[in-house]
Amino acid sequence: MFLLTDIDLRGQEIDAEIIDTRKVDVAPCVGCFGCWIKTPGQCVRSDDAAEIAKKLAQAEQVVYVTRVRCGCYDISMKTVLERMLPMQQAFLRIHEGEVHHVQRDVAKKEAIVIAYGAKDEEEQTVFKHMIARNAKNMNWVEYRVVFCEESEAPTRTKEEIATWKY
Repeated sequence: MFLLTDIDLRGQEIDAEIIDTRKVDVAPCVGCFGCWIKTPGQCVRSDDAAEIAKKLAQAEQVVYVTRVRCGCYDISMKTVLERMLPMQQAFLRIHEGEVHHVQRDVAKKEAIVIAYGAKDEEEQTVFKHMIARNAKNMNWVEYRVVFCEESEAPTRTKEEIATWKY
């Protein structure tokens, strides 16, 4: 199991590889598409993103714990996820009636997104729509979104993971 988080989950006794997106060395994507053209499957930038992408691609169960900002992931999570572009190819496919990128050796996944900080129901709806789109693009075959207060996020994360069958 692979977990990306933007909150401290120490002390939760979660059996997963945990990456704190606030503490990794990941520069923002510059949109050069070098990972598709110059060095297929590898970002032209050299930082922690390459190792994260490799682990995320291989994981069959993923958890994202993120603050919701304007119906999207918060800054540190979004920065990391944008650098996962090398996991996809430049080629497009029709997937469930929509156009999405072809994956580059990405395992099918179950996913849980623990989201906190959404201001209202409208922001939650926008976030859920974005997650549904991401699910199709990131090879998620099953997923759920759980909204909670920030103070509840560590406990909810542990509880949600406990519902998975390993």
